[in-house]
Amino acid sequence: LRAEHNAAMDDWKALPDAEQRKTAKPKLRQVRVDNVTIESLNRVIPTHPRGVILGKDELTGWLAGHGQYKGGRGDDRQQWLELWSGGDIIVNRVTLDEPLILEDPFVCLTGGIQPDKAHMMLGQDDDGLVYRFLLSCPPALDDENADSPSVPRHTQEAYETACRALYGLQGTMVGGHPGPVRIRLTGPGRAAVVEQMQRIINEKRHPDLSPTLRGYWAKFEAYLLRLAIVLVEAWHVCEGVDEVMDDLMAEQAATLVDYYKGQAIKVFGDRGIVAQVEPDRVGPRLLQRALAWMDAGHEVTTLRDLMRGPWRNVTQKDAREMLWTIEGRGEVDVKEGPNRGVHVCRRRR
Repeated sequence: LRAEHNAAMDDWKALPDAEQRKTAKPKLRQVRVDNVTIESLNRVIPTHPRGVILGKDELTGWLAGHGQYKGGRGDDRQQWLELWSGGDIIVNRVTLDEPLILEDPFVCLTGGIQPDKAHMMLGQDDDGLVYRFLLSCPPALDDENADSPSVPRHTQEAYETACRALYGLQGTMVGGHPGPVRIRLTGPGRAAVVEQMQRIINEKRHPDLSPTLRGYWAKFEAYLLRLAIVLVEAWHVCEGVDEVMDDLMAEQAATLVDYYKGQAIKVFGDRGIVAQVEPDRVGPRLLQRALAWMDAGHEVTTLRDLMRGPWRNVTQKDAREMLWTIEGRGEVDVKEGPNRGVHVCRRRR
């Protein structure tokens, strides 16, 4: 695309001045964006109806950057939640003469994050952003194979060929503009979709499913169809079959969903692999844990000891706030000790 743009720019620059002023300057089409804010993304989407990919090697930077130009008080996370759900988005700004309407915006977000940073995806109030990610946490390579490619070369080449073919697909022309392709759902395909959807719903309602995972299961209902569509189009470009969703496509999509269920359980099931490093959140559960710990032989303690005991995974800032909260409730007496910054707590009776 960059080569096409450069050639178009050369042609545009070669035009006489009068002709150049009457000819629109060529615009670079993008497949991927990287260092982008939600504001600038809103300007990219209207000229890229087929969508773009936001690929981040480190998702921690993307997460930490939410609201960075608004003192951390922006609504970036909320807008990403809306993007996942689909549908038109209307942007009104004082600087715009008329509203910016994003029709069916598509943004694919992909990246990596270390397990000890994965809690950042949960947010302060489990707003559901993390449930929109399909997780993949493959086992680490042993030292012997660490330097060898984990994916064979011929598989990489076949994948690249499939991606280029998918990008080359053309939508149905509606009023001179490309629109979406309608995929036919066969009778057996519909029955298989309903069966697999019901299985997800039944699992979501099961009392043994942890609260952390219920949000994932709710999103798997939508991902079942999304993944089935991806499979239909992949089979279409790779094998030349018709764009039809039958029972085979639905069942293969369910197999993918089952894989992502296992990955969600591995990473976040009862906090999974992040449990040992995830900072606990401020709330009644942690306050009660501190009081029970003091009742069990630590009637006089310090903030430092609390952070080594019941508040082991709490940040110092949050621990201080909780300490003054339980004092305000009349549960403990707090005073500053002889050493600056040391707080001594005594359980009230």
